[in-house]
Amino acid sequence: MFINRITQMLEMRGIQNRYCGIYGKQPYNVSNWLSSSAYSNAMLSKMKMPETKTLEYVYTYSMDKKILNRVKKKLDPSTGDEMGITFVDNGTQAIITLVNMIKQYKYKKICIINPAYFSIAQALKAFSIEYDEINLKRTNGQYVLPYEELVKAHYDVIWITSPIFSTSVYHSQETENMIHDLMDRGTLIISDECFCVPGNELIRRVKNRNNFIAIYSPHKSLCLNTFKFASIIYPERFDTFIEHWVDVLTGNLPASSLSAITHFLDSNYDECQKVYRKFMTTAGDEVQSIIRSKDNVESDNIITGSLLTLYFNNLTFDQIKSYSFIEDVIFSTGKAFYPSFLNGLDETFGFAFRINLALYDKEFLSSLDRLVCHLSAI
Repeated sequence: MFINRITQMLEMRGIQNRYCGIYGKQPYNVSNWLSSSAYSNAMLSKMKMPETKTLEYVYTYSMDKKILNRVKKKLDPSTGDEMGITFVDNGTQAIITLVNMIKQYKYKKICIINPAYFSIAQALKAFSIEYDEINLKRTNGQYVLPYEELVKAHYDVIWITSPIFSTSVYHSQETENMIHDLMDRGTLIISDECFCVPGNELIRRVKNRNNFIAIYSPHKSLCLNTFKFASIIYPERFDTFIEHWVDVLTGNLPASSLSAITHFLDSNYDECQKVYRKFMTTAGDEVQSIIRSKDNVESDNIITGSLLTLYFNNLTFDQIKSYSFIEDVIFSTGKAFYPSFLNGLDETFGFAFRINLALYDKEFLSSLDRLVCHLSAI
């Protein structure tokens, strides 16, 4: 079975490769998920990653319980024994673990709230689990959860993303109230918070912890992807099940994850967070200057984050879905982007695509300015 999103990505790469074949270099992609040398150098100059001093297998259940509790406390100071925690290598392994749990516990009605990471849907398909996809609505720059539709459907599990995928926007207080109400009605909420910048964790504000599961990846949220780990925090009743199945599905923790866990608990992680916030704030201010200087383009207002989605009110969703249109843009500007539908944004979001602020440097700004100038004038 081919995966549609990867096929679409390959189609985009094919366009970029054709450009490269003619002009001798790849078009600059403002949606690229890598980081600029400016960001890498700033972070590496501050980061002090501890070495791992063991050659043995390490699993969550074999770790010192004090480490588990310290990670829980750093993610949410009020979390105690009512919530279990398990470590895996990355967010995708966490997704696989929870999808397997959905399968084994025989949850029947599943819903993904888009925009969402594409691996969630693919994992559900791989486990032969039927699911619905419902999109957030964006009205007057605000994201709205289709609450009545969710209540009427009586879902067993609803999978959300915080911040909203590819936007760096966190859910409003109104939406959080809706999420709490859904949990009170018996719905299990799974919150993918791998891009959550520390301090914004939804679990800090959750009262009904019996129906809430969250995934965190503290280094991914700072665009540190070589050394990282993911933690799953869940109601204590799932503890034994997840502990057993993590062993089967994901195996032991690699040295990079062990180092990342130790680093997360060290003050140096907090220093790295300061570097991240300063860099993204500067990058965001520069990007907003470009946006304000052009017609027909807007973005979300974000506090901090590395991903920002741009919306063009002079263009249509049909155009963002058209490979021929995108090819014309790439060949006209020498710049590329990944269309919004790859990230789960439907036609109600119009013509949109995300940019990666971790790419910020002079080339990124000039490329973005050229691309936005072209698109806003069509």
